Amino acid sequence: MHDSSSAADPAEVTQAHLGPDELLPLTAVQRAILGQEDSAEVGVGNIPIELELRGAMSVPRLRTALDRLVARHEALRLRLVDRGRDTFQTIKPPEPAGAGLLDVIDVSAPPAASTLEATLARESKRPLNLYAGEVLRARLFVVAPEHHILLLVGHHVSLDGWSIDLLVDELARVYAGQDPAPAPSWRDHAGNTSEKADHERAVAAVGQRLLDSHRSFNLEPDHPEAAPAEEAAVLGEVLPPDICRRLHDLERRTGSSQFVVHLAVLAELLGDGSGDGEVAIATPVVQRAHLDSQDLVGPLTETVPVFLAVPAIPDVDSRLFAARLAVADALERADLPFQAINRACTAPTGSRYPAVPISLAVVGTPEPIEGFAPARCVLREPNYRASRFEFTLLVEAADTDRIRITLQYDPNRFDRSTADSLVAGYVALVRRLVTPADRARPADRSSSAEPDLDLGGQISTLAHLVSGLASTAGDRQAAIEGERQVTYRELMDAAVSTASHLAERVGPPHHDAPATADIALVLPRSIGFLVGLLATQILGWSFVPIDPNLPTRRIQHMLADSGARGVLVRDEAERARLGLPGTVCFPVTSPGEARRTALPVTSPSALSPAYVLYTSGSTGKPKGVLVPHRALDALRQEMAALDVHADDRVLMAASPSFDAVIWEVLLAFTSGAALAIAPPSTVAQGEDLGRFIKTHGVTVATMTPTVAGAVPPSDLTRLRLLVCAGEVLPRRLVQRLTGLRVLNAYGPTEAAVCATIGDARLGGRRVPIGHPLSRTTVTIRDARGRPVPAGTAGEIVISGPKLALGYLNRPAETERAFVADPEGAPGSTMLRTGDMGRYGPSGVEYLGRGDRQVKIRGQRLELEEVDLAVAAVAGRPAVAELTEVDGQVVLAAVVLSAQEDPEGARMIDNTVTAEFHRRLVERLPEWAIPSFFVSVESMPIGSSGKIDRAGLRELLAAAARLGSQGGAAVKWTTVEAAVARSWEALLGKKVDSRERTFFELGGHSMLVAKAIREIRELTRKDLPVTEFFAHPTVAGIAAALERLT
Repeated sequence: MHDSSSAADPAEVTQAHLGPDELLPLTAVQRAILGQEDSAEVGVGNIPIELELRGAMSVPRLRTALDRLVARHEALRLRLVDRGRDTFQTIKPPEPAGAGLLDVIDVSAPPAASTLEATLARESKRPLNLYAGEVLRARLFVVAPEHHILLLVGHHVSLDGWSIDLLVDELARVYAGQDPAPAPSWRDHAGNTSEKADHERAVAAVGQRLLDSHRSFNLEPDHPEAAPAEEAAVLGEVLPPDICRRLHDLERRTGSSQFVVHLAVLAELLGDGSGDGEVAIATPVVQRAHLDSQDLVGPLTETVPVFLAVPAIPDVDSRLFAARLAVADALERADLPFQAINRACTAPTGSRYPAVPISLAVVGTPEPIEGFAPARCVLREPNYRASRFEFTLLVEAADTDRIRITLQYDPNRFDRSTADSLVAGYVALVRRLVTPADRARPADRSSSAEPDLDLGGQISTLAHLVSGLASTAGDRQAAIEGERQVTYRELMDAAVSTASHLAERVGPPHHDAPATADIALVLPRSIGFLVGLLATQILGWSFVPIDPNLPTRRIQHMLADSGARGVLVRDEAERARLGLPGTVCFPVTSPGEARRTALPVTSPSALSPAYVLYTSGSTGKPKGVLVPHRALDALRQEMAALDVHADDRVLMAASPSFDAVIWEVLLAFTSGAALAIAPPSTVAQGEDLGRFIKTHGVTVATMTPTVAGAVPPSDLTRLRLLVCAGEVLPRRLVQRLTGLRVLNAYGPTEAAVCATIGDARLGGRRVPIGHPLSRTTVTIRDARGRPVPAGTAGEIVISGPKLALGYLNRPAETERAFVADPEGAPGSTMLRTGDMGRYGPSGVEYLGRGDRQVKIRGQRLELEEVDLAVAAVAGRPAVAELTEVDGQVVLAAVVLSAQEDPEGARMIDNTVTAEFHRRLVERLPEWAIPSFFVSVESMPIGSSGKIDRAGLRELLAAAARLGSQGGAAVKWTTVEAAVARSWEALLGKKVDSRERTFFELGGHSMLVAKAIREIRELTRKDLPVTEFFAHPTVAGIAAALERLT
């Protein structure tokens, strides 16, 4: 090493405008940085800069150059000062020459040499003492006589990316002996910074947009309860050169910047695939428009959320144009403080992270740094990256042939597999963006085998299967109902006898008539139901299963709509009770009464209807799904993968009107096992069902998660296989179910009950719904119907031989749901389920509905059907929604109060709840009746002008906590609910009265300030402390808040 320089004392270059020590306000950017995280304590705000120097260099020259840098730039000498509740900054005077900013550390000898990278990482994240004025730390590591690594650790409170480039360039020039021009004053900039008075309204609007955008954001943490990591994990991928060149050509052709192109790709990746809503992506915006700020070292980069709609835009040019508009819109808001936006938005991402989960930045490749000759200097990849967002995507463009995609993510909250899927999905979308449509690869048709779509020929039915069992294993138990047990032979004899009666009294169907249901099975879950089902299958006819406990009006609609030519009931008394029309109607033959009758089992054509099953309809009336024999046979073939044996006992607990009953029957009869038929009363009570399972030795069961969660685990000791379906399966329930195999199944009625199934113990926080069954194809598609890459959200689309023929008597709805399959055989269709999902490492992950269809108590329900029924009874607009009560998902309804109609308002008062419920039961099945109702003066409205669904759920959750369960109505305002919610959070107890005072509920004067802060966070209103003490009840404070403008 050698020293060939002489430099001036730093004091000599101190700017003349540096005055005496004074307190300066923090800028909006600095407040955002300090407000986002405890950067002064954990080092999350650190910015490490690593310079690698190879060749001869002078340590004294480097030390002097660093001292001059600190003396020139006031932001490198700032110190934080607390004064009361506020934080200020002050500028320290320059240190005298040789004060020792640079520490030299020799790591050339072992063991230091082997731990150099770990030492660099440790030094990079070691906190800076901002309150002692330590905003820059310098360490020179001597690796070898002519090999050094200079580590500079700055902080976001005094530096940004632009400042780093300035400092590195200036350090090299000062080291080389150049004398830069005087630096601009950070003191002047900070002293002249002030927020605009009209920011509050704009900030609130952006905050609301952020809340709305979270509903379109498909990426949720794998471990949402985990504390944020201090250090981000990093992975990356280099794009192929041909893709890089095509991207460059696309940018040039459309006039789009690199940032705009990658913004459009990232928005498509992050959107929920519904083609609706918008996503928010954070990006740094440099605020250096004035010439005097170009050379200013300091934090002048504000984080700005970019909102990009993700509709079904058909062409690339239009999507990029929309992205350019989104960027222009964001730049118009660049002066809004990001910290204030965070305060205006209740961020769902956790303690430290901002309200925007992901950031995007396009950066250039560092070039060799001149000025340290004869040593060569390059900028190294840092050993430490602070985790400031849950995800940060960096696009590093070296030239037209090389682009590197780097993803930084929080390893505490996201699994590596999730990050891998995100990068893979991003690269796939980039490739698709620049690949002409005529060269695009066909969809990845995710199935175990290509389905056989042969439309001709005849097919075997369930009756063929049971007939074979009756012949070869006739004495084997087929079903157990209470004290009754029937064998396969007895069951088949009764079914043949019933089929003979049907053929004689109903007659064969007319082949030229439209497809309908031949026989309605208005039968409870019973041996009689099995007899009736098999009887229709023997004849090759179709059936419509109807639970006799449904509302009479609903049963009558199903009978009329299905066109059933005959009805099977339990007995004449049942027919009279239900008031069934003059259709051919008679009871099934009991196995004990059956006469041996010879009747051949019919082999129907593959596409002839097997059954019609009714699901909830958005028009207020249930709609029939017409399922062909081919679908039923394909489902039967898929059952072999479930490993059910002849010595198993399979639980039959589904309602006859629910498609799970088809699943349960096939699960048992395909393997020759016995069905254990649960009485209706046991399913409603978990403990009763548990006793039934234990007493009857059930080994295989299918349940909704709600039912499974209610069964005591001690009653499941003999159960070896549990299939959960019909609802989202919570991870905590899977963890509770020990000692047995748990599968998570998914499938709409339109795809013959089940489409995917998988091991519920795989995956992260979200339990996957598994992989497609062998005769089923499942793809994830975007709003334009194109397959999306793995890891990307979209609509779950199903194809194959198990698809229904359509909706009975509803051609328009059939056309919307069953669309042409572009990758399938001619004439084949695929089902648009309306469910959102994505492919992950363990199969498909279910992400929710793209519309207002839900699963409640295992049944599919269109919420519009509940809306219409409640509104009809209440005489006012109503909206149904799901909410959570004591860990269980329940259905609730919000009804708009009618101030001009006090008599109608009492429709949901406690005094007439029974009458209100009775009238609802006439229109809805019991399982579709809301658990409780809430009357409000106005519906919560989002920024789009539509009903704010998240706000609706928050309102219902608050109502549940206020004790509005069990059908008892609550009449309260949204503001009252917010006050009660804030008190509950503070006091840790339920607030169940509008009139009890804060102090009666356990509060005291020391908690009043916190209570006011909680209220401010929820209502965005500043309540004077005098008003709190004057009206310390929920009602009183809500009224005081209403008076505030």
